Amino acid sequence: MFKLVGHNLPYEDTVPVGGTKTVQVVFNPPVGTSTASPQTGTITINHNISGVPAKTINLSGTVVETTRILNIIPSGTLGFGKIGIYYKLTKAVQFINGGNSSLTVSNISITDPKYILETPVPFMVPANGGSKMVEITFAPTEVSIVEGQLTIDSDATNIVGPHELRGEGINPPLVDVFMVLDGSGSMNENTDGGLKKIQRLISAASLFIDLTREGLGDKLGIVRFDHPTVEYVTNLGVINASSKQTLKTKVGQIQPQGWTSIGNGLNYAFNELTNANISTATHKVVLLLSDGMENRPPFVDPVNGSPTITIPTQPVIEFYTVGLGLAENMNTTLLSNLAFNPVNPSKGYFHLTENDWYKLHKYFVSILSDTFEQYVIQDPVYYLGTGDTVILPVVIVDADKGATFVVYWTNADSSINVELLAPDKTTITQENAQSMTVKHMKGDLYEFYNVSFIPPSPWTDRKKGQWTLIIKGTQIPESANKERLSVSIITPSDISFKASLDKGIYSTGDTITLHAEIQEQGRPILADNVYVNVTGPNEGLGNVLAQAKLSATDFKAKLPLDSDSIYNMKSRKIAILQTIAQKQLINYSGNNIPLYDDGQHNDGAAADGIWANIYTNTKNEGVYTLDFKASLKSRLGESTTREKTLSTTVAVNKVDFAKTIIAVAKVPVDRKKYVGYNVTVIPKDSFENFMGPGYANIISINASGAELVGGVIEDNCGGYSQVIQIPESTNLNTVKVDVGVYNSQASFKLGEKAQSGVTTTVKPGYLWLFLLIIFIVFFMILVVFRWKKRP
Repeated sequence: MFKLVGHNLPYEDTVPVGGTKTVQVVFNPPVGTSTASPQTGTITINHNISGVPAKTINLSGTVVETTRILNIIPSGTLGFGKIGIYYKLTKAVQFINGGNSSLTVSNISITDPKYILETPVPFMVPANGGSKMVEITFAPTEVSIVEGQLTIDSDATNIVGPHELRGEGINPPLVDVFMVLDGSGSMNENTDGGLKKIQRLISAASLFIDLTREGLGDKLGIVRFDHPTVEYVTNLGVINASSKQTLKTKVGQIQPQGWTSIGNGLNYAFNELTNANISTATHKVVLLLSDGMENRPPFVDPVNGSPTITIPTQPVIEFYTVGLGLAENMNTTLLSNLAFNPVNPSKGYFHLTENDWYKLHKYFVSILSDTFEQYVIQDPVYYLGTGDTVILPVVIVDADKGATFVVYWTNADSSINVELLAPDKTTITQENAQSMTVKHMKGDLYEFYNVSFIPPSPWTDRKKGQWTLIIKGTQIPESANKERLSVSIITPSDISFKASLDKGIYSTGDTITLHAEIQEQGRPILADNVYVNVTGPNEGLGNVLAQAKLSATDFKAKLPLDSDSIYNMKSRKIAILQTIAQKQLINYSGNNIPLYDDGQHNDGAAADGIWANIYTNTKNEGVYTLDFKASLKSRLGESTTREKTLSTTVAVNKVDFAKTIIAVAKVPVDRKKYVGYNVTVIPKDSFENFMGPGYANIISINASGAELVGGVIEDNCGGYSQVIQIPESTNLNTVKVDVGVYNSQASFKLGEKAQSGVTTTVKPGYLWLFLLIIFIVFFMILVVFRWKKRP
């Protein structure tokens, strides 16, 4: 039972003086050896050392039973939940060997073909706790509950019975969508390409309507808002071919007027989405578009105690917000906050077009893809002249269930032709699309082809490979020179790409955590390159407005009063400065930030499909646009791409009172035997950024033992003032002044500020008394002077 390793007996060898020799002995009991008691033996070592007896070493070994114990985790039924038909979900079970000998799994069989074994067999599971992950995919093709059994053939010494599998194939979850569209007077403003803002909105909304699913039971409603008018363009109703045409017709009839009341528009949407008798889908979405700052109640953002709306928490509503135009012309903090979902940050985004008007269509397509669980493969931008051709190759992989190729452009007078070339070299045009079982639609600023790969589509077995989009500039207006156009290719796919941030809005200097989740069939997949192109402002709006001084004449004469600025002097100042400069006030620049899945960059565990990194260059206030891009490998090794764009706002909302300017000036007041002081606050953050004008509603100035005269007044340059009055006999050092800006607080004694640089003014009502005193003093000086001059 005991044998020398590598040697036959008798074994002789020589050990040098001071040296050593190692001999290995193995215990190798034959089959059938009793396990009841230890087996023994001896090694006798004879040597030539005189006077030293031979050396004997006792050997002992116990025979144990060979075990290969197979345990499976989870031990019960492996549940896949509800999966849309023709989609796939992969889950893993863990095979663990609790025995003392390696275990071999020779075969695994599954009773229902809708369950697919992804792990090759046979395979070995190491002893003593060794494990092997076995992947199983559920791929339903019909609406039903699917039960199956996993049977395992192995040399396990324990009994391993069948493992139960359970999943349910369902139709895609229904969606109820409400579009809340700005119909205020500013939507009549002109844009590039000879179109008004409202015309661009009508086109983008029509594209969204055209792209929605038909015949499944999804619902769409539209409300337009201004002030005083808020109305349903259409109530929430089922989407079908007929209703789509009605929706587009009614959207086309929107006439801009009045002021901006975002709260009223949202309330109308909430009234229907929260009514269980009207909105029956579990997935509810609001798409809000606005081009300006809300200036009529009810407000979403509180303004000086004005009425506000209540955002419902149940049912959960996803928000997607779009700012049409420049960041300085709207409350981007409000739009960012509305769109952020702290429970699921990858659901709900804020987008800003700036003056890149084609982006309105881009963002409506992106929101539609999120709404209906689709993903953007590519969305490049091109410049196209008359006679130019753009050729865009697009790779479709096995995981993709369909593809929509959308082209959109800037000028309504541009004539553009779009064709699609399939992998088998079939050319699809607007003339033959229907006969090819391809959906084709064309609007005034867009054109698209939609191809389904779900059976019984004729493209099911012809989808994989390179599709080619061919875009030709048939006639581009001379005024445009080159047409700026973009393309979005979206797909319902088993490969998901979800981008998210960790907050709705940020303060200057905050760190933005960038996240991207990449999976196929619910499992992580490989990516070659994942990064984010971050574009941010070169200067904050608060700084621009604080440093730009405008006279009263400028405020009155430079620009006619309009609906967005008649009651909002910040909006008016911005508009005047834009008119003077003939350009946008804020410029932007960008850089690329790589994302990692190594467990060291806020990304969780390594290789878990979560890619992340941080962005720290946020010292400037404003809107930051983040373009997430990924080059991926599918489970079958196919190369593909995914993209997602979203925006967020960085605000000057952490005031640093060490940098903030606080001044006190003595001023006259009406009340007798009282003295007035004007307390002025010019808020700044730790980077010396001015908060700027437009925030009087979040500034508070109070003083103990003093009375407030009126409210907080702003100077439209970032300064906020409050007049207080106290009895003349009051000791200024007993008056405590409290200043609040957002959640920041500071206090000081009135005497501390009033002693340095007190300014004195004269009340106009007592001017005659002041002049009389001056005259008397002057007269007395003259008399004294003449008296001294007498001989």
